[in-house]
Amino acid sequence: MPGDKGVNDRTFIMSVMAERDRRLEAQFAAQENALRLARENLDTRLDHLNGYQKAMAEREKAFLTLEVYNKGHEAMLEKIETLGKAQAASAGAMKVLLPLAAAFGGLVGAVIDRLLLK
Repeated sequence: MPGDKGVNDRTFIMSVMAERDRRLEAQFAAQENALRLARENLDTRLDHLNGYQKAMAEREKAFLTLEVYNKGHEAMLEKIETLGKAQAASAGAMKVLLPLAAAFGGLVGAVIDRLLLK
């Protein structure tokens, strides 16, 4: 019966096409799920990067700028230079005062000896 074979062929082709449609729909659903997961993963990573960027920006606020550092460094160098000059001046004064102090000490010692020996 040729008519029966045509119906069977048609039923077979329809079942094959239905199976193919189910597989394509499953594959499409799997791809959509994979894309959703990839988007969620990317969003999570971007959120972490944004948090890291904010933390670095906050940390950067505590850093000295080069301008502030240079001003402070120049002031420190000026103070060191002033201290060096003061030390040199006091060393020069000590060269003069030390022999005078020794002479005065000797004079005081001689006076005390005379007073005690009398």
